[in-house]
Amino acid sequence: MVDDATHIRAILSAPDDNAPRLAYAEVLRARPDRACQARAELIQLQIDIEAMELDSPRWPTIAHRERELLEQYRTCWERPFRTHLMPRLKEPLKWLTARLFGKGGAWGFRRGFIEDISASVVGFMDADYHLFPLTPIRQVKLTTASNFIELLSKVPELDSLRSLHLVSDAEFDEDMETLISNAREAGLGVIEVRVPRLLDDSVDLFINLKGETVVPERNVMLEDYPAWLRATPTERERMRKLANQPYFLHKLMEPDLTSEPELLNMNDWVYLGDSLSKANIWAVAKTFHDLEDDQGLSRRALLYKPNAVNPTELKALLDSPHFVKEYK
Repeated sequence: MVDDATHIRAILSAPDDNAPRLAYAEVLRARPDRACQARAELIQLQIDIEAMELDSPRWPTIAHRERELLEQYRTCWERPFRTHLMPRLKEPLKWLTARLFGKGGAWGFRRGFIEDISASVVGFMDADYHLFPLTPIRQVKLTTASNFIELLSKVPELDSLRSLHLVSDAEFDEDMETLISNAREAGLGVIEVRVPRLLDDSVDLFINLKGETVVPERNVMLEDYPAWLRATPTERERMRKLANQPYFLHKLMEPDLTSEPELLNMNDWVYLGDSLSKANIWAVAKTFHDLEDDQGLSRRALLYKPNAVNPTELKALLDSPHFVKEYK
């Protein structure tokens, strides 16, 4: 519909602004189709969730309703996009494979739209990449990325993402050397950092930071959590801030493939702050299983484009307590 196209263009031109999304929700709400009305409700709900204050009495109800809407309508809302990615019939084998197994990676909805994508590099370039003109993609996680860094560095749409995570092909730290080497050959700058990782017990940690306990009789201290023990005072303050955001706890307690790009981004934000976005770091790379070293830290390679990086903020990263090495 022309009406839809106008609103989608407005959303794509200002992906971080809620106003165009709410305007589109009003259009959908006026339609008789129940899926359209539900989509309007999801847009409003997810915007409310992100802005919700700690201990809001609306939180349990609104989070439950969000889950209901996604369980009931996710397939319906995704179908036009997956259909758009279907190969043409003149490629029968590709068409049949897509018909049987679907086309596109794992997608996550945020503020009512598909914003998060998890896929292999090959799958992304073959399918999900074509969604950029259709939905405000903000976070992407790509696996098996070691040998595709140069290709990805030439995809302009990836430059404006909120976060881009690249995963090396194999699980061992040594295997990330291929990814780093290819990044340097592609003309990218690379610095290495080591950060703690938000693990399965992180839910308990953040609930404890709220002044509550999951199992009171355990009497667990904050220092018992590795993610807290290894954090600097500034990082601990960020963690306290996250503990007061129901949206973050909601994602942390219900992790699935569609939320992984966001959780990775949150993990790096806790320990590196907003220095990544300020420095205009292009991508963050990690090993397949995000292995920890003997100090409980995980390896990250920060990739940046020399002609686009903010040198002042880059120096702040080099001065970070997590800095390990700059590849010259």
